[in-house]
Amino acid sequence: MTTEQTALFHRELTMHELVLRRVEVTAVQRVAPDMVRLTIGGAELAGFVSNGAADHIKLFLPNPKTGIITTPKDGNPAAVISRDFTPLVRESGDGTVIDLDFYTHVNPGPAASFALNATVGSALAIGGPRGSRSFPAGITRLIVVADETAMPSASRWVADARVGTEVVVIATVTGDGAWVQGYVGESARVIVTPNDAGAALAELASVGITESTFVFVAGNAAVLVPIRRHLRRTLALPAAQVAVSGYWRTGVVAWDHHAPLDPTDPDE
Repeated sequence: MTTEQTALFHRELTMHELVLRRVEVTAVQRVAPDMVRLTIGGAELAGFVSNGAADHIKLFLPNPKTGIITTPKDGNPAAVISRDFTPLVRESGDGTVIDLDFYTHVNPGPAASFALNATVGSALAIGGPRGSRSFPAGITRLIVVADETAMPSASRWVADARVGTEVVVIATVTGDGAWVQGYVGESARVIVTPNDAGAALAELASVGITESTFVFVAGNAAVLVPIRRHLRRTLALPAAQVAVSGYWRTGVVAWDHHAPLDPTDPDE
């Protein structure tokens, strides 16, 4: 990668103190046909920092039978119920609050089940983020490919884009996706496609990827493998120009998004 490319795609990393916080639900609303938003708040959110569009926090959920929230500090890892989520941070009259958006898919897991049953006052705990990466320093164009689970992050990428940056969101969602434009923001061009690799690749080919375009892709890891391979191998884009993150994987419970997307084809 050239010096010029390094400058274009540089994303400054800021590490944060890892803090475990007890919080509670302060509001519940449906923000899309299959998306429930829980707003969480509480005194322990004082000092919470999240500066990157790709940030995630760990949610520690109550046991659905006992209501007990177990965290790593409790020394009983088998009892911990946790999932990773994108925090949508904002300031309110009551201080810092975080919006958490849950995709309420068929056969919901622990997180979606919690969201569907949560009420004002429901308790949970959060940890993180460990660090934040800034918006790419010199890009003129941003392409985001995201399914429903990655829409919160997509909305952060759109919000963080510098004035003058062209933003395209390829939404790989179920249905007509009429809700996506309002969700991610009017400044982005939204293209809705079915949630499969072929459809996403066709749209990527249609919009094109210039030398100053950064591409962020997130969603079902099984769908992302051929997309990543196309970007990194077929188009030979440098690693710094592409970020691909599997938020979940078909048939895998509690998929670790830090796991290699394709162990047979690791990044350099």
